[in-house]
Order: sequence, then structure tokens, then C-alpha cells
Amino acid sequence: MNSEIIECNNKDKKTIIDGLVNFNNCMVPFTQSEPFKEFNFKIECDGKLIAGILSEMYCWNCMAIHILYVDKDHRKK
Repeated sequence: MNSEIIECNNKDKKTIIDGLVNFNNCMVPFTQSEPFKEFNFKIECDGKLIAGILSEMYCWNCMAIHILYVDKDHRKK
């Protein structure tokens, strides 16, 4: 058997995600109506973006934070 690692296209990504979502739902039923729901927010001060979060709530009301940004002048406050 010959195997190789190949970069995924969008169709491949959807197949992989759908397969995992279906498997997980069979093992532990989801507790939210949509398997994935994005939560992307920002904080502005005087029209300037000073912080932001790119995140996703998935399957069982679990939050996955992909990116959390705070401008250097507003960190540790």
C-alpha cells in the first residue's frame, strides 16, 4: 500500500470535518443546535481597534479561542 501526504482542498476539509462531527455526535450527542458557531469580537477605543478575539463555540458549548489580540499599549491593564 502506497500512502502519501497531500495538501487538502476545501472539499477534503469539509469531508474531514463532517466525518469527525458525525462520529463525535454518535458518541456524545451535541448540546447545541449548530455544531460550530463563530464568536468574533473587537474592542475599540476612540475609533482604534485595541483588542479582538476570533473564537468558535463547538458541539458541547465548548469555546475554542483561535486568536486573542490586545494592543501592546493596553496589555496588563
